[in-house]
Amino acid sequence: MNKKRDLFYIILFFLIVSLPVLSMAAGIKIKSSENRQLSSMPEWIKDGKWNVNFTGEFDTYFSENFGLRPLYISAYAGLNYYLLGHSVNEQVIPGKNGWLYFDKTVPDYTGETLWTEYEIEKLVRILQIQKDWLAEKGIDFIFMPVPNKNTVYPEYMPKRYGEKKAKNLELLRAAFETSDILYIDLLTLFEKENTTLYQKKDTHWNGYGAVLALEEILKAVNEDNQDDKINQTIRSLADSRQAILSKNEKRDFEEFSLLAYRKIRTGDLGRMLIPAYGMAETSLVIETKGNYKTLSRMRSFEDLTIETESAGFDKKLLMFRDSFANILIPLVSEAFEYCCYSRSIPYDYRITKEKEFDVVVAQIVERNLKDLLENAPIMPARPVQKNPSGLSEVPGQNQDIRIDRQYGLTRISGFLPNLHVSEIYVFVGEDLYPAFPVPANDLQEPYQNREGTGFTMFLDTEASDIDSVKVFYRNRGE
Repeated sequence: MNKKRDLFYIILFFLIVSLPVLSMAAGIKIKSSENRQLSSMPEWIKDGKWNVNFTGEFDTYFSENFGLRPLYISAYAGLNYYLLGHSVNEQVIPGKNGWLYFDKTVPDYTGETLWTEYEIEKLVRILQIQKDWLAEKGIDFIFMPVPNKNTVYPEYMPKRYGEKKAKNLELLRAAFETSDILYIDLLTLFEKENTTLYQKKDTHWNGYGAVLALEEILKAVNEDNQDDKINQTIRSLADSRQAILSKNEKRDFEEFSLLAYRKIRTGDLGRMLIPAYGMAETSLVIETKGNYKTLSRMRSFEDLTIETESAGFDKKLLMFRDSFANILIPLVSEAFEYCCYSRSIPYDYRITKEKEFDVVVAQIVERNLKDLLENAPIMPARPVQKNPSGLSEVPGQNQDIRIDRQYGLTRISGFLPNLHVSEIYVFVGEDLYPAFPVPANDLQEPYQNREGTGFTMFLDTEASDIDSVKVFYRNRGE
């Protein structure tokens, strides 16, 4: 009996170690969910010569492409997670009660990336310039930062990360209280909710959280409370949320066909942890009627630019967004007559020259907020209508100014050594323009270890037409 058992294990062992080679020989392939390009089969002869690196290249190729690789990796990852509670993917953090977290949110959670008062001032200034520029064109501007999952649900984080010290959104909230920018405070809203708003196995919110965000967008769009149709839709959205919670049923409305509980296997963290088949969970998902059409072929909601049309409100919306908006796109597209969704970083406002918009929404997740301090929007500057008081000119010897062409515009950028200011203006000829307190994104490296402030602005003119440039600033707090 023992011999038969031993023979069985020997055969099983050789079968397991042979399957990768046998599956490769049979041409069996399982699609990998890894977000990278795997190595291709190396050539014996390269550039007409013997490839002396063939052995090493083949070793890399085989290790990345051996047969049934995703299944083997997933089996190993599953055993580690379900038996030991460990993650073999360093980007995925196993939390309590089956929750998973993204490792790139840890610096915010622990307070390692706590914003300084100066950084907050700069961000508000960057957004204020955009808001003022759009206001001159009759376009509303709405800023909607989305909290990280562990900012809203810190109780499921592993104990080794300590208590939550994430305060960046709280600091921003306080800063925007004295600003005229329309700021959607999702953190305060989400912290009051008893319903789960994020997926356990994903970095993103679920359908319920997305519907809450849409309600806030519509409230901001209808800030003057003049559009009864928008108000009715907001009430319908709220009623639908309550219906699914109280009766576990989907309630159908004219505009939307909304929420339903579904067992899904699409969480990005689950797929990162167990690539071959992900991890399942029951979550609230959005089901729309699809009463909109895309204006060009859309491969997925991850596309860089998506344009839609519908019979929605008589308003046109531009949304700068990240992957949190993926689940929002069907809902928002049904709500507005025309929508353009852009994943562009930096924000590219040249589209407002080609198309008319009523509102611009800047949606960005908490962990990526600092991207806004490093990428000046592509926005042709307009002269200020009234010169601000209290400006000081930067002495010529302290000006490090570059004038070049970028994105079909003239870019004026530079660095003000030993000055920490957020309000910077540039005189070009007789006109005064506001500049973003952001170094030019391709010139940041020389300034990384220097004290001071970089700036960038764009003009819709030829560089050869610029005969003089002077830089001014206003001290903080003035």
